[in-house]
Amino acid sequence: MSLDDDHRKQIIEVQERMKELQRQVVVLQTQMQVKDRSKRRDELTLRELQALPPSVPTYMPVGKMFLLTEHSELGQKLQSSITSREAELSSMQKSKTYVERQLRDAEGNLKDLVK
Repeated sequence: MSLDDDHRKQIIEVQERMKELQRQVVVLQTQMQVKDRSKRRDELTLRELQALPPSVPTYMPVGKMFLLTEHSELGQKLQSSITSREAELSSMQKSKTYVERQLRDAEGNLKDLVK
């Protein structure tokens, strides 16, 4: 009887681990979508900024206000923002791959326990 109880506890633990891993995958996907959207917005803004002549006044949002900013400085800030978001996306993708691998392992463990 204790063997069945131990077996049942192991199955429950693996199922809980799978739920947690699935939740982590969803959270990472959501965060990646937000970062990607932000990166695309910055890329679009940079493209539009580059189409403007340098003599056009440009403004950078700071909280609820806008500061007059040099054309080149704003371009550099947008480019650095894009670069940092790409690095963050790469890091999140690696984390997501790792969590998905753990999830597949947990699914395999559950199948083995159910047999």
